[in-house]
Order: sequence, then structure tokens, then C-alpha cells
Amino acid sequence: MEKKIYQKIVEHDIITIFGHVMPDGDCYGSQLGFKEAIIATFPNKQVYILGTGLPFLFERLAPMDIVDDEVIKKSLAIVLDVGNTERVEDQRFLMAKEIIKIDHHIFVHKYGDLELVDESAIACAQIVTRIIEKNNMSITKLGAEALMLGITTDSGRFMYGQTGEDTFRAASFLMSKGVDLRSLYDTLYASNLNDIKFKGYFLNSFIAEDGLCYITMTLEEVRKLNVDSDYAASQVNLISGIKGYPIWATFVEKDNGLIRCELRSQNPSLNVQLVAKKYGGGGHIQAAGCRVKSFELVDSVINDLKLLIKGEFKDVE
Repeated sequence: MEKKIYQKIVEHDIITIFGHVMPDGDCYGSQLGFKEAIIATFPNKQVYILGTGLPFLFERLAPMDIVDDEVIKKSLAIVLDVGNTERVEDQRFLMAKEIIKIDHHIFVHKYGDLELVDESAIACAQIVTRIIEKNNMSITKLGAEALMLGITTDSGRFMYGQTGEDTFRAASFLMSKGVDLRSLYDTLYASNLNDIKFKGYFLNSFIAEDGLCYITMTLEEVRKLNVDSDYAASQVNLISGIKGYPIWATFVEKDNGLIRCELRSQNPSLNVQLVAKKYGGGGHIQAAGCRVKSFELVDSVINDLKLLIKGEFKDVE
């Protein structure tokens, strides 16, 4: 499949690269890394990355592109890190001449003309790196750093369960292209005073019961702490690895009234993706998420996570 994807890239002069809603390091890094590799290999092609990306990294890496509908209609669309069409951030990908799906999440449904899904890969960036290697594509230092961003963030800096030999092989290839990992980490994990104060509040406010650690935050609480709702939800791993509490979660209200739920587990036997799926979300076995409409539903999610810990949760097809 890696060769077929490469051939499609060869055939198209315009390529648009899409990602998922609420982009993370793997989504943004995979988009930018693939763009840089395609342009380095085919300098005359037009390649664009679409979506919101991660603005705090734009100065360190690169911003997203803005294109009109006509460009997309003439393009090959490559959708990265998205298991289902509904979660593609920019739905204009459906206008493209052809669509390729590249993903590593648990399979939801097939879409696109070509599809490469590898659930064993820790990150979509790992799959993109494999495509680049197998087809002897060129890649810039910037592109390698973007893909390294994807691998390091989705693997938890190589700590999560699916990190394996192929992960380190991809990382080694990228490091050989001159990646300045220290500088990348300095940008990625920099904290300001307000971040530290928020983390102090978080660590003093979470609840630990029945094997589950979690925190719920209303929009009013988030605003008082002077942080963004998505940032607050993303800090879920502040309560990871606590002995006797194999699942941890955040439930944070957003401006639109929806509550973002981030679910994590200590080992693959506790598949939090099943719980996320029940509420319209998805993700990985040990890292998944969903959005619900009320804190009453949050109570249901919490109850289901406790049932999962007890081995009593029933999957909903």
C-alpha cells in the first residue's frame, strides 16, 4: 500500500493534506512532515496542509495553509490520523478528485479511494515515516522534526504500550535528518506561571475512587483559572500512573457547552476506547476521547469507566 500511495502522489500536481478536529502533535506533525517530504521529493508540486494545527508551534515549525475550494477540487486529498469522516476537521476534503486515508486508530469505517490503517503503529507519523522510507523520498530537517513531534507526543516520549521496534526505527531515521530534539522539547513542554498555577489546582482537586482518578471542570472554573478548555482537558496525564488507579480522565466544559472527555488507561486490558465509542467518540485502546452534552452524561461515562475496571462493562456495537 505504501507504493500505491506514492504512485498517487506522483500522479497529482496538487495535494491537500487534512487532519482531525482538535489537532494534536501527531495530527499536525504528520501533516507538516508529509508536506515537507512531498515538496522535497517533487519541488514542482503544490502541497497544502489544512486545519487549525497547533498555533503555539507555528513559530518553531510552520503555519497551516489557506486555500479556496477550487484548489481542493483539483487535488489529491490525503487524510491523516482520522478514523472516520465525521472527525475530519475541514470537510472540504470530500470535494477532492481522489482521497487517501492514512490512520493508526481502531478501525471505524472505510473511506477514500486508498486506505492504509495500521493499528499497531503508535502514531500516524510513524506510518508516514515508513511511507517516506519505503519510497526513498527526500525530507527536510523541518519535515523530520514535525514527524518526530508526532511520534514523541503520541508515544508519550516512548513510554506508552504500543511503542516498539518500528517506533524506534522511525525515530532513528528522523534523527539522522538533523532533528534538534532538545529545542523541539523546549518549545513543546515550556510552561508559564499560569500553567504551573493551573496544574497546582488540578492536582489538588481531582477525585480518586474505585480505581479511577478524574476531574470535572465547568466553563466558569476554567475561565477563573485563565486557561483554555482544550488545554485543561489535555492535561489528563497529570494524574497518570498512580498506584491502584489504572484509569484516569478529565471532563472539561467548552465554550459551546459540550464537555470534552479525555480517557486514559494503564494497560491494554482496560480498553477505554470502548467507553469513548459508546458516547460517539473513539481513539486508541489506552487513550481515547469523546464529547458529551451534559454533566449528567459525564456521570454515566464515569460509571462506565468504573465498570470497565471491574470487568463488568458491556461493549455497545
